[in-house]
Amino acid sequence: MKDKFDEYFDVHRKEMDTEEPNRALLWKGIDAALAQNKYSQKLQLWRIAAVILAFVAVGQLAYILVSQGENQKMRNETQLAAESKSSGAFETLEASYQTEVKTLEEKVNSKEIDRSEYALLLEELDYIEEMETDFKTDIPLANDKERIAAILVDTYEKKIMLLERLLQQIDRNEKQKEKLEKNWIPLNNSNKSLSL
Repeated sequence: MKDKFDEYFDVHRKEMDTEEPNRALLWKGIDAALAQNKYSQKLQLWRIAAVILAFVAVGQLAYILVSQGENQKMRNETQLAAESKSSGAFETLEASYQTEVKTLEEKVNSKEIDRSEYALLLEELDYIEEMETDFKTDIPLANDKERIAAILVDTYEKKIMLLERLLQQIDRNEKQKEKLEKNWIPLNNSNKSLSL
């Protein structure tokens, strides 16, 4: 069921198709589109390579930092073992750790915090303090004082690490609260009706 319009085009098609398409211009447009597509594909590959390289670099950096921390810990333990042979060396090392712990504890105590928010970290700190007092009472009674001294140094390092983590958590929470307070907009009585 063709209408008159379709019939007219069927009959007079040859008369109307007088123009030839410019093939060179068509191919030029197609080539330009393909070249642009190749360029975007290359750009996409370079972006993927950059992301992979960034992940590898971050992984290497993390590995280096972790291995340096472990090396430092081993050096501290070796240093403690060597120094504990000489009288008073352990006391000096212990005093430096106690000073650092006291400084961190003062920073924590200076912050106004809800202790229930940080209950897990505070419980871990209490547990480490119990271990510390146990080891201090065991030192005079033990045969292997160097080993107990090394364990005591390890407990100091763990305590310092927990206190630093607690401070970081407190600071992070304070920044979040400040950000929320800064972005908080109260609703006035005049704006009671909100339409969606």
